[in-house]
Amino acid sequence: MPVGSDNISMQGIATSGSYETITNISLFTMIDTYAIGNPSGGNLNLNSMANKDYPSITTSAASSVTGTSMTCNGNVTADGGIIGGITQRGFYFGTNSNYASNTKTSVAGTTGAYTLAKTSLSGGTTYYITAYAINALGERQGSTVSQATSVSLTSYTALLNAEGGTFEDNESACNAEEVTQHTYYHDGSYTLPVAGDNVYTNSGGTNNAPDGFHRVNAGKANKYIAIEGGTVNTTATC
Repeated sequence: MPVGSDNISMQGIATSGSYETITNISLFTMIDTYAIGNPSGGNLNLNSMANKDYPSITTSAASSVTGTSMTCNGNVTADGGIIGGITQRGFYFGTNSNYASNTKTSVAGTTGAYTLAKTSLSGGTTYYITAYAINALGERQGSTVSQATSVSLTSYTALLNAEGGTFEDNESACNAEEVTQHTYYHDGSYTLPVAGDNVYTNSGGTNNAPDGFHRVNAGKANKYIAIEGGTVNTTATC
């Protein structure tokens, strides 16, 4: 290559009788970025090869969060200056804190803010969101943010023993005359808890109800529920 020239042409390399081995430059990148960018003569201009970079991408907090849905938010702030710009953008989304293990979904567009609505999610579950963008050099990811879906809870009144705790067994729960009342919350779809429901002491779903037997009012009859680990594992009518 002639000294002082900033253009590399096939003819120039051949006549100079010299060459330099260059590694880690893909043929796709060279053609897409340089040959197409300088169609006259097919020369690769060294000046045009400088200041090229990967995309710049950020992940923002999720919005419109409910018990079964949320909206992911990302922003491609720069395309890296590569000819062809952003070829793909989107999100990694799932329950794994390692973004690469989650589902990858593309969103149409190039630079700027973008969103992705996620539905049919599980209540009270933490999801991880990572925005990504791709140009001719490759992919870059934004930070990973986490967001838990809300818990939809229903309140009910539990009848407990006189000390305000729980009954020692189902018979005591059904037959006890001296009781106190306490409001609990469960995540089931019925008015009263059923087996498998999670039970909490508050409407935010952050504190599990104490283990043991509770008596609840089921219309004209009473029923009892047995809670273990904050979850109803037994329910029956007295």
